Amino acid sequence: MAIQIPKDLGSTKRLQLSWERGKIIGSLEALFERITNEAESAINWYLRAKRPKQRWAVLLRFGSIAFGAIAGIIPILAQILAEDGHPRIQPAWASVALGFAAAFVLLDRFFGFSSAWMRYMSTELSIRQLTQEFQVDWESNKATWLGSDPTPEQLRATLASFKAFVTQLNTVIRQETDAWIQEFQSTLKQIDEAAKTKAAVSELGGVTIIVTNGDSCDDGWNFSLDSGAPVNRRGRTAALRDLVPGIHIIRMEGVVGGDLKHAEATVSVTAGGSSTAQLTLS
Repeated sequence: MAIQIPKDLGSTKRLQLSWERGKIIGSLEALFERITNEAESAINWYLRAKRPKQRWAVLLRFGSIAFGAIAGIIPILAQILAEDGHPRIQPAWASVALGFAAAFVLLDRFFGFSSAWMRYMSTELSIRQLTQEFQVDWESNKATWLGSDPTPEQLRATLASFKAFVTQLNTVIRQETDAWIQEFQSTLKQIDEAAKTKAAVSELGGVTIIVTNGDSCDDGWNFSLDSGAPVNRRGRTAALRDLVPGIHIIRMEGVVGGDLKHAEATVSVTAGGSSTAQLTLS
């Protein structure tokens, strides 16, 4: 899906107006048409600009919700679909799904799709309301002239209403632009802060394995992490270091009194932290 960048709001050429008797109403009509065209151009700009923002906002938010739900379901499916004590789906995939969900939210926040969609809708509605009120006021003013040129006082009041509308229109657009600037600066600040803490977040973790009856094994016990090769240990403890943060599965077996015993546990490893997994061969 390509992002369509709407054209910027442009400027128009200066009108050639005449304020001589018999030409005043025509000049006011031309000025009124120019101002309302500018307002309608702004309305159309926001209508066009919000469509790609809306599509991307919905897509990214839907993806975030979907992957968040998948992350919650994976550990459950890992237990339900287990075969001979071994899950067909590795619980570590839940961490991958959560990563995608978080990435979608970050993309939405960085590019401002959802917030821009809301801003554009609000600004478009505000400009539309101002334009409609301005058009009604214009017709009310013309009705009082009874087809003749307005008096100097009426002319000044009409031009003042034109100026007030243009000022309101520019204020609404400027406020929307200022909101975008503040939001973009805030997002850049958050990204800078996240970059500073990236090293701490990406630190590896560790696990301490405690086998309650490990010292009773005839020839030590073997353990494997996730789908790794078995490693032999003796005694009751073993330490694992430099593990990627996330969910890991520990499987072990050992011979106790001539009988082969098994054990399995799921452990969550945090960045820079140390977890403990306590098992009993049975």
